[in-house]
Formats: sequence, structure tokens, C-alpha cells
Amino acid sequence: LVGLITRRTEVQILSPQPSLHGSACSAAFFMINLMTFDGHRSIITFDDVKEGQIMEGGYSTKVMEHFSNPHNVGEIENPSGVGSVGNPVCGDIMKLFIKVENDVIIDARFKTFGCGAAIATSSMVTDMVKGKAIEEALKISNAAVAEALGGLPKVKMHCSVLAEEALKSAIEDYISKKDKGE
Repeated sequence: LVGLITRRTEVQILSPQPSLHGSACSAAFFMINLMTFDGHRSIITFDDVKEGQIMEGGYSTKVMEHFSNPHNVGEIENPSGVGSVGNPVCGDIMKLFIKVENDVIIDARFKTFGCGAAIATSSMVTDMVKGKAIEEALKISNAAVAEALGGLPKVKMHCSVLAEEALKSAIEDYISKKDKGE
């Protein structure tokens, strides 16, 4: 069935739910909406997903956690820098806000319109950048973001590229404002 699901359907994670057994432990219960290529829909569930396990479609539990409960969502009032990027092919749009004091990023937030991987990479990059000096933050690569999430499917690596680009764009905006004395 796994081979059939990955080759013949489009998989959309609806939401993580508390375990069917009512426990709030590390196990999770996922509902997945399947749309087969012949137009049929069905809902399947996965129970007892363990930490680090790869889900259908190649998503790790870390990706699912950041998609389902993203960190640092929203805007920063009076940000030091803002980066906006998008991918016209897939439609993902990321806007990343940073607050900088003494060339150290003290806060980072995001607003993203896109798929689960886009949301997860936005969430992760904001976690990774907090407390880093500007020069350190500029070294964060898309590969580092993907690795911190436990990996991404090849077809979703562009989301980690967008996260890196949004961060670099926000830092460039900060540097530009700093150079102008704003």
C-alpha cells in the first residue's frame, strides 16, 4: 500500500490529532486526505508515529511538528529588516522579519503562504537564527535548514532555499538601513 500511495495519489496532511488512545505522549495520530489521480478521495490515519520517523511523502516528524505548530509566526513591530521572497512556480511566498541589537538577531518572525514544507522551513529558520550574530546568520544555508528538520523530499528542497533567501533578504535590508543611518 505504501508504494501505491506514493506513486498514485496526492497526499495532504490535514492535521495532527491527539492519539486515538487519548494519550498526549510522543505518539501522534495523523489524518491524511488522499486524492487519487482518478478523482476518488479517502481519509487514512497513521497512529503511533515515533520521533524521527519518515511519514508518507518523505516528511519527518520534525517537519510535521513545525508545520502543525509553527514557531515565531507573525510580524515584528518596527523590524530591523524584512525579507520577502516567492516562488512563482509553486506559489509559496515568505516574509521574514528580524529584530537586531548590536549586530545580533534577537527576534525573528515570519508570515508564509505556502505548503507545509514552506511553513516548516520558515519556522525552523526563525528558530535557528535567534541569538546569532549577523555574520553567523548569513552562513545558514538551505541544506542546514533542511537537515535541522530531519530532511525534506527532493521536490520540496526549494522551500528550504526560499527560507535561506528570505533570511538573507531580511539581513540585507537591515544592513542597508544601518548603512543609511535609519
